[in-house]
Amino acid sequence: MSKRYWGYVACAVYILLHFDLYWFDKVDPIILGTPYSLWGKVLYGLLSVPFLYLVYHWIWPDIPESFED
Repeated sequence: MSKRYWGYVACAVYILLHFDLYWFDKVDPIILGTPYSLWGKVLYGLLSVPFLYLVYHWIWPDIPESFED
Protein backbone atom coordinates (compact mmCIF):
# COMPACT_ATOMS: atom_id res chain seq x y z
CA MET A 1 0.00 0.00 0.00
CA SER A 2 1.23 3.44 -0.85
CA LYS A 3 1.93 6.41 1.37
CA ARG A 4 -0.93 8.22 -0.32
CA TYR A 5 -3.41 5.55 0.81
CA TRP A 6 -2.19 5.70 4.42
CA GLY A 7 -2.32 9.48 4.30
CA TYR A 8 -6.00 9.34 3.33
CA VAL A 9 -6.70 6.78 6.06
CA ALA A 10 -4.94 8.98 8.62
CA CYS A 11 -7.02 11.99 7.50
CA ALA A 12 -10.25 10.01 7.84
CA VAL A 13 -9.32 8.88 11.37
CA TYR A 14 -8.34 12.41 12.32
CA ILE A 15 -11.67 13.76 11.06
CA LEU A 16 -13.59 11.11 13.02
CA LEU A 17 -11.70 12.05 16.18
CA HIS A 18 -12.80 15.64 15.68
CA PHE A 19 -16.48 14.75 16.20
CA ASP A 20 -15.89 14.12 19.92
CA LEU A 21 -18.45 11.32 20.33
CA TYR A 22 -16.63 9.81 23.31
CA TRP A 23 -16.67 12.99 25.46
CA PHE A 24 -19.90 14.50 24.20
CA ASP A 25 -21.99 14.28 27.40
CA LYS A 26 -19.22 14.61 30.00
CA VAL A 27 -18.30 17.78 31.85
CA ASP A 28 -16.29 16.27 34.71
CA PRO A 29 -13.48 16.65 35.59
CA ILE A 30 -12.93 20.36 35.28
CA ILE A 31 -9.34 21.34 34.45
CA LEU A 32 -8.44 25.00 35.05
CA GLY A 33 -12.11 25.96 34.98
CA THR A 34 -13.04 24.25 31.70
CA PRO A 35 -14.31 20.73 30.94
CA TYR A 36 -11.73 18.30 29.65
CA SER A 37 -13.61 17.89 26.38
CA LEU A 38 -12.64 21.50 25.63
CA TRP A 39 -9.03 20.68 26.41
CA GLY A 40 -9.34 17.82 23.92
CA LYS A 41 -10.41 20.31 21.26
CA VAL A 42 -7.46 22.55 22.11
CA LEU A 43 -5.09 19.59 21.84
CA TYR A 44 -6.76 18.57 18.56
CA GLY A 45 -6.21 22.06 17.17
CA LEU A 46 -2.57 22.16 18.22
CA LEU A 47 -1.90 18.74 16.72
CA SER A 48 -3.62 19.68 13.46
CA VAL A 49 -0.75 21.82 12.23
CA PRO A 50 2.04 19.21 12.33
CA PHE A 51 -0.34 16.44 11.27
CA LEU A 52 -1.53 18.29 8.17
CA TYR A 53 2.03 19.36 7.33
CA LEU A 54 3.19 15.73 7.35
CA VAL A 55 0.17 14.39 5.48
CA TYR A 56 0.46 17.02 2.75
CA HIS A 57 4.08 16.06 2.26
CA TRP A 58 3.07 12.40 1.90
CA ILE A 59 0.10 12.96 -0.41
CA TRP A 60 1.13 15.96 -2.49
CA PRO A 61 3.00 15.02 -5.70
CA ASP A 62 6.64 15.99 -6.06
CA ILE A 63 7.26 19.33 -7.75
CA PRO A 64 10.17 19.33 -10.20
CA GLU A 65 12.93 21.89 -9.73
CA SER A 66 12.44 23.42 -13.15
CA PHE A 67 9.54 23.35 -15.54
CA GLU A 68 10.53 22.76 -19.13
CA ASP A 69 8.08 23.42 -21.95
